Amino acid sequence: MTEDEAAALLAAAVGAIAPEVDLAAVDLDLPLQEVAGIDSMDFLALVTDLHERSGIEIPYSDYPKLATLNMFVKYLMSASPHTAPMSHEGGGRTRAPGASGHRQGDGQGK
Repeated sequence: MTEDEAAALLAAAVGAIAPEVDLAAVDLDLPLQEVAGIDSMDFLALVTDLHERSGIEIPYSDYPKLATLNMFVKYLMSASPHTAPMSHEGGGRTRAPGASGHRQGDGQGK
């Protein structure tokens, strides 16, 4: 997934959760909850929406990697099925897209 594709995917998902937010007018390095005015339930809805749109499963342990819009875009780019799994900063764990570790043998993560 390219940066533009990831940004468009995130913009569509944020628009579904917080349609009043103009992402072109916000600082993409500020905390997501601050710029989008969302609470924890909205954040979970955002993660769910992104999963439904892209198939990318975001495990709870990765939520700190989604603190800003720019961080979210980078995460989506690296977690995309068309790129290598996450392997940068923060813990050194690599996880294939769709492999949340929550259940075994779900057939995903190839």
